Amino acid sequence: MARLFLLSSVFSVSVLAASSFSIAQDAVQDDHRTMKSEHKAASSDHQKWMLKISQMKAEHQQALAALAKLQAEVLQHEAELELMTLEIQRHEMEMKSHDQAIDRHEKHGDGAEHDEMKSKHNEIMTNHAGLQQMLDASLDHHSALIDGIIDFAQSHMNRFHSGEGDHGHGDHEDHGDHEDHDNDHDHDKHEHSEKDH
Repeated sequence: MARLFLLSSVFSVSVLAASSFSIAQDAVQDDHRTMKSEHKAASSDHQKWMLKISQMKAEHQQALAALAKLQAEVLQHEAELELMTLEIQRHEMEMKSHDQAIDRHEKHGDGAEHDEMKSKHNEIMTNHAGLQQMLDASLDHHSALIDGIIDFAQSHMNRFHSGEGDHGHGDHEDHGDHEDHDNDHDHDKHEHSEKDH
């Protein structure tokens, strides 16, 4: 009888142990499935993050290209100013040469030479007025170009450092503002070309 009771007890313990082991195994499997599921979700996040990073890097290139265009505009305007400086220097030399011709005419000139001197003077002063118009047009272009760039840069840096801007995908809405700025700049450039003509 005692032996039967002992066998029954051992069997019961074995059943309970097997049941507990099965439950533990089920819990482990559930944990494994949960971890794998979270890994899969994290991998999906990684793919989305990499896409966003790639998009931002591409937009960096677009921004650098836009800055290069602005730099080219500044360099072009600088070249125009250099040419204008040379033209002013040439005009100054022309006036000095004319002054010398006037001095010679006063010493031993005739009436016909005076008419030529007057005609040359009128030509010089017409060129002088043209230089004034060129300078005025250049000043207008300079103000539109430089003020626009500086104002935009200052506004952008203030917004960037103030934390108002979202450094993620939300910044894409600002591209319209960049295009408007470019259109305004093209309009200023067109006005400058008309004044030159």
